[in-house]
Formats: sequence, C-alpha cells, structure tokens
Amino acid sequence: IQTLKSQGYVKNQEIDIRLRMGGIGVGMISAEPIKINGEKCIISVLYDISDRRAAEEKLRKSEEKFRSLLENVTDALFVHDFEGNITDVNQRACQNLGYSRDELLKLTIFDIEVAKSPEKLKAAWRSMKSGAPVTIDGINRHKDGNTFPIEARVGVFELNGQLAVIALIRDISSRVAAEEALKSTEEKYRSIFENAVEGIYQTTHDGEYLSANPALAQIYGYDSPDELMFNIDDIAKDLYVDPLRRRDFVDLMDTCGMISGFESQVYRRDGNVIWISENARAVKDLQGRLLYYEGLVENVTCLLYTSPSP
Repeated sequence: IQTLKSQGYVKNQEIDIRLRMGGIGVGMISAEPIKINGEKCIISVLYDISDRRAAEEKLRKSEEKFRSLLENVTDALFVHDFEGNITDVNQRACQNLGYSRDELLKLTIFDIEVAKSPEKLKAAWRSMKSGAPVTIDGINRHKDGNTFPIEARVGVFELNGQLAVIALIRDISSRVAAEEALKSTEEKYRSIFENAVEGIYQTTHDGEYLSANPALAQIYGYDSPDELMFNIDDIAKDLYVDPLRRRDFVDLMDTCGMISGFESQVYRRDGNVIWISENARAVKDLQGRLLYYEGLVENVTCLLYTSPSP
C-alpha cells in the first residue's frame, strides 16, 4: 500500500502470503489504482510463487555446495559442454595452467588438451553414459606453452537441469618421471644381470628357480637360463651332490638372513662335478614373510684344486 501511494503503482513485488493449506508462502503482486463508475478502486494481480522460490533456493544451495566441492578438491576441475566450451573451473585448474578464471572461461578444452583431436574428444564425450566416469590420459598445455602429462577422470552429469561434462584432471609429471627413472633402473639392472660374469639367481624356499642369468647357465653347462630352469625342478636333488647341502643353505638363511662364501659341490649338465661358492640373502615382504632367495654363484673349482707355485 505504501509503495502504491508513493509511486502510484506496484509491479512484481514479492510479499508474504498465507497459503490455503496453512503456512506462509511467497507471492508476487502487481497493482494500480483505477476508477470504476467514478469510484476509486485498486486492481491487483497476485501469483503464488512459493514453489518457484523453493526451487530457486534449492538451486542456490546446490550451486553453493557444488562451488564448495569445486574449490576443495585437490585436482583441477573443469565443467564444459559437449562442444568443449569451459563453463566453470576451480582454483587448482587456474594454478596448474597459469591462467586466471576469467581467462579459462574464454577458452575451450581444445586450447588446453593437445594430445587428442577435438573430434576424438567429442566422440568420447558423446559415448559416455551419465554417472559412469572414465579415465583418460592426455597432455595439457600451460599458458607459457610448456606441456605436461595428465590423467583425467571424465564423466557426464546433470548440472542445473542440463547435461555437462565434468573432468577431474591430475598433473602426473612426477609419476611419469618416477616411472621413467624406474624403467631406466630396471634396464640398467637387466643389463648387469644379463652381462655379469657371476651367476645370478632367484629361487623359492622349496628349491625352484624363479630366474637365472646366462652366466649361471654357463657355469652349470646349460645353453640358456630357460634350459637350466626347465631341467632343474628341485635344487636339492638335481643340483647339489649332497642333497642335504640345500637344507644347510636354508637353515643358515633362516638363522642369519644371508650367507657368504657358502661352498658346495654341484653337478653340471654333463655329469661332471664342480665346486661353487655362493653369496645370497633372503628377500622378505614388509610383514617379514619370505619371498625368495637371491644370490651370486662363482665357479671356484680351479681355486680349490690348483696348487700354489713353488
């Protein structure tokens, strides 16, 4: 009434209304004065917008919750449409790529992802089922032009009544560097393993070979490690001249965890007997359970049987 008196009309003003079923709702009223048969009257239109306001409040809270989630995840988070247009990002995304939020919202996913073509990405998004995210590897480009490997968890979800693509993107530069370093170390170890002059092996507690290098096969008279492992099923009876020598080996391992200069007589493939010296250790897991034995073997026959010069 005060608004009507002061400005002569009311347009789309929200007011509290008492609902028919009880309780207070929200109404929107428009009103203006008119004359009917010379008498001053007020014509008004009132809409009950309680449901709309409740939906808007629910949406507001949902958006606040989503924004909180957006900013608190540790990975970069992108929301974009099926054409790749970025509609929302979190602060982590800005930090990882060197852009401000406003700058990112002007870009597309194709400006950032350089490993896959727009056509392949669009096809991947279209093939996704709502609520069933998938993991995709890629390469992202920083604002400064540098690139880095990423792992993206991508899914299609309904957001504010529309389907959108949401991607959690993790910079995996450190992981890739660690994997490359491990690969290099493994290649270096493999080179040492294959080219060592000493025999190198891994065996189970029960006396079965898990691995052997070419030098070990040569010491025992076999053409290859595979041939050695195929023919020796039980080290105690197939290799040692005295089968009890294997039990001595295991007992020392159980007691000390390692041995050095463990000398034994063993059979070569051709039946000849040689002397070997072993240095070995027990390899265990974090709970202290034995995984396998690994060691070095040297043929010391000549050392034992060669007499010193006068």
